[in-house]
Amino acid sequence: MTPIRGVDYSRTANDNWDALAAALKADGRKFAGRYCVNDKAPDGRGITAAEYQSLKAADIEVFLYWQTTTNWMLDGYAAGVQAAINAQNNITAAEMPATMPVYFA
Repeated sequence: MTPIRGVDYSRTANDNWDALAAALKADGRKFAGRYCVNDKAPDGRGITAAEYQSLKAADIEVFLYWQTTTNWMLDGYAAGVQAAINAQNNITAAEMPATMPVYFA
């Protein structure tokens, strides 16, 4: 069985999303793990609409995760609700399907 290869990255050197997606595709990558947070790439961690569109156009699947400080989960239910709302707002801002799953870390 041939493994499916992908990437997980938080920042990029620039915002040439088409070039990044083409390079990932040329390297045989099939998926990318990206943050759905407020600070947007390339200077921040969060995926943008342009980046998402470039990855999808290159047939690279995207999965999302949401993370902030190391102790955010210690605030319980209210913290989880706020994290979910923030993630959904970022999914909407990145023009992704509203039902896009998110891993919370």
